[in-house]
Amino acid sequence: MDKVFVYSIIVIIVLMAVLFTVYNRKEPKKPDGFVLSNMTKDFPSTVCYSGTKSHLLELVPLAVGETNIVLIREWTFMPGNISKEFEEESIVIRNKFGEKAITFKPFKRGIYIYSPLIIGVIPYEGEVIAGSYTIKVPECFKNKKLPFLGDRKTPPIAVELSGGLDDLNGWLTTSTRRHLLEVLKLYENDEIRIFVARYNEFPLPGMTKNATTIFEIMDNENNVLLHSKIELKEVNNYHLKSNAIIIVLPKKTYILKIGFLSAKL
Repeated sequence: MDKVFVYSIIVIIVLMAVLFTVYNRKEPKKPDGFVLSNMTKDFPSTVCYSGTKSHLLELVPLAVGETNIVLIREWTFMPGNISKEFEEESIVIRNKFGEKAITFKPFKRGIYIYSPLIIGVIPYEGEVIAGSYTIKVPECFKNKKLPFLGDRKTPPIAVELSGGLDDLNGWLTTSTRRHLLEVLKLYENDEIRIFVARYNEFPLPGMTKNATTIFEIMDNENNVLLHSKIELKEVNNYHLKSNAIIIVLPKKTYILKIGFLSAKL
């Protein structure tokens, strides 16, 4: 066989190997996270967990893909009175490029001791660690039913919580006489933004009360990217309110529409 031809084949193979390595090399991105809220009852149905019947670490995915975003809660069954103040604890969010420890003071509510609700941002794959318990992400989500509104799997994406995150402040509002849309930006990095939204209606006496309304995310040209129904709960005879909805968006402008109101995100 001609030596030039053989050398050419070898060079091509080496170049392809180099290109494949460069293309698939992951840019170093460390994990991040922050405390969201002390409203532990607003945690939705658990998707992944690690622990025992009396001490549990729980996760719910908020986004999956190149960047995995998770909602975290830890609790311990502890009936009876506790007189001493709790010491600081931490939950660690880790991937192969680094780790982020989220420090907090646990608190007692009823017969349980809780961590606050925590959001973890994990580029690529990693794990969430609380003491001796570890949950691997996104491995733990495989073959699980995921809670995304409209069954959309990639951002823009949204997850409905089990309550309104009523301890948060700084909501930006859009309103009419009978409707109120509240939006709060929680986090932003070079690739994604995280918002929370909730919607209110104030019907007049005798008006029909809507048990559901429409939730949509659209692009700048009003193309609907996510469409879902959400429930409205009766606060009193004159007030209906949605649960809080966590929204993860790429770094572009989108339009959020809930019920009769909309806002640019």
